[in-house]
Order: sequence, then structure tokens, then C-alpha cells
Amino acid sequence: MAETGHAKNIANFGTLISFVQGYGSAYDPSNAAIELAALQAKLAAAETALDGVTAAVAPWKTKVNDRETEFEGLRKLVTRVVNSFAASGADQNAIDDAKATAARSSWVLRTSSQNRLRKRAASLSEPEAIATGLDKNRFKRCCKKCYDRL
Repeated sequence: MAETGHAKNIANFGTLISFVQGYGSAYDPSNAAIELAALQAKLAAAETALDGVTAAVAPWKTKVNDRETEFEGLRKLVTRVVNSFAASGADQNAIDDAKATAARSSWVLRTSSQNRLRKRAASLSEPEAIATGLDKNRFKRCCKKCYDRL
């Protein structure tokens, strides 16, 4: 099991159940929800749910990586299109709208580009990260709220 998150919580719950089993017949709660059989059923349900999530994560990660690869060159193309649109003599309001839309799409593309760099930085050793300029701590500054918008 993993060292953090839900897997760690489930492992700790299993440890709790083993302590309860150690008490034997002395453990006799008045609440049916915390009886040994109910705790063991909850543990089995939690392990099943975690296995389901673990099985679903791999295909999801593959699809996310495929999507990032598909949109990799789009940011430069959007900039060129907006600049060409501005050079065509279009109305200033239309140019401003195009720039605003490009800025929103650029943020999403920039964030997914940062995610790729974050993955690459995590796979490098400290000297390699320094040599390539991919400081691992640089990517910790991205706030969760921004990341959840993707």
C-alpha cells in the first residue's frame, strides 16, 4: 500500500481492528456500528473501493497524457492566429475579445505544460534537476484552486 492518503488510512484502520481483536471478548461496545464484525465489513468495503480507484487511475492518467500531447503546440498557434487577426485590420473590440479568449486558453495550456515539467522534475535526481534548471520546489507554488480548474 502507499505511504500516504487513503491507502495509509485503510492500513491504519486495519491496525485498529487488530487491536480490537486482541481485546477478545472484553471488547463489547453498545453501539452496533463499532462491533468487530461491522468494523471488518467497513475495512473490506474500503479495500474494495481503493482497489477500484487504483484500477481506474492508470487509464485516466493515460488519457490525460494523451490530451496534453495533442494540445502541445496549440499555444504558439493561438498566438500566431491572434496576431494575424490583429494585423488584418479587424475592429479593436473583436481583437480584444480574441486576446482575452487566447489568454484563457493559454492559461490552461501553460498549466498542463507545467504539469509535464513537474512530472519530469520529479523523476530527476537533485544534481540532474539543478543541471537542467527543473527545480522541484518551483512547482510546489501552484495553488490547488488553479490546478482544479483544469
